[in-house]
Amino acid sequence: MKKSVLALAALMAVSTAVFAKVDINKATETELAAIKGMDTAKAKSIVEYRHKHGAFRSVRELEKVPGFSSNAVAKLSPELSVGEAPMGATSGNTSTPKQK
Repeated sequence: MKKSVLALAALMAVSTAVFAKVDINKATETELAAIKGMDTAKAKSIVEYRHKHGAFRSVRELEKVPGFSSNAVAKLSPELSVGEAPMGATSGNTSTPKQK
């Protein structure tokens, strides 16, 4: 009985992970590349764009990333989410405020 409960718990944990959306503000290239319809080049483009321009505000913003058409974004959007920017993420604006 104990083994059955453990097996059921493990199965539930795996199924939750399989159906969880991937946060494009936090995901690594490897995590992004694991999404059906996403290849390693697109995953790398997302990470590079995020590093250069800062966190995404919406999944639709992926259309600005090289290699992503509006159709590609529409197909991938059920698998993606946009959470808060990770700690230390830049907004893409690297200029310093002017002193008075």
